[in-house]
Amino acid sequence: IHLNNDIGPTNDNKAGCAEGAYAPGLRTGDTVKRGQLVGFVGDSGDADGIQPHLHFEIRRASGVAIDPYRFLRRSVQLLFPRPPLGEGPVTLTLKKAKVVKTGDSSVTVRTRRIAVSPMGLSYLLTRNVTLAVPPEATIERKTSTGAVTTVALSTAKVGEVVRVWTTSFAPGWQAQKAGPGVLSAARIVFGLS
Repeated sequence: IHLNNDIGPTNDNKAGCAEGAYAPGLRTGDTVKRGQLVGFVGDSGDADGIQPHLHFEIRRASGVAIDPYRFLRRSVQLLFPRPPLGEGPVTLTLKKAKVVKTGDSSVTVRTRRIAVSPMGLSYLLTRNVTLAVPPEATIERKTSTGAVTTVALSTAKVGEVVRVWTTSFAPGWQAQKAGPGVLSAARIVFGLS
């Protein structure tokens, strides 16, 4: 309920359910997999003109509605949605993330904006992610003159803004949960604003 029905960034109500609400390639009645992107939040129906939000319900087999709060508290916050079936590997870009800590071969960042390629998705999400940093990863620092130089992972400062590009990987449940070291960094740029 209240899926997106706008074509652009304004409240134009021109998309309808088929064009703006569902994830690309999905139609009413399709079967979806755990972690798959199914739709986009909006303000359709009797919520028109108020803040976009998600309305969902959990019901017992009998049809009786139950409070979903305890299920949400126990749920795993996924880092990215599952791409449509048949799509190949994906790459994530963690933009405007902040360094939480570094190790000899890992970095933990607090995410802000995530882009998923080749899905073309970009969204806000705040959570900690610990990435493995293999020896072949490119680690750079932007300086006040704008130059980017190669640096050691140990030069990272807690709280500084960073952008991280992951290596390409086959999407799956473990990658979506993004436990410590499951994803690897291909490139890191420290010192962004």
